[in-house]
Amino acid sequence: MRGLHAVDYVVVFIYLASVLVAGWYFSRQQKRGEDYFVAGRQMPWFAVGLSIVATMLSTVTYLAAPGEVIRHGLALSIGWLAVPRTCS
Repeated sequence: MRGLHAVDYVVVFIYLASVLVAGWYFSRQQKRGEDYFVAGRQMPWFAVGLSIVATMLSTVTYLAAPGEVIRHGLALSIGWLAVPRTCS
């Protein structure tokens, strides 16, 4: 059998409905654009920093980096020096 089954459609529907409900619920707590874009300026500095590092080290980075090196050569790796490293 090919394609999606009824159970698959139910799971997708439940997922979409839960995302919409969560979005609706949290959007009611925001009164201004500042609440959305900068969290009302109430986030601690380390949470913002961790968010930026997580964005830089996302899965897309790990998937795209080998292809970019193949396409452009190792010169691209100079940009990786800007990415913070953890000691192992």
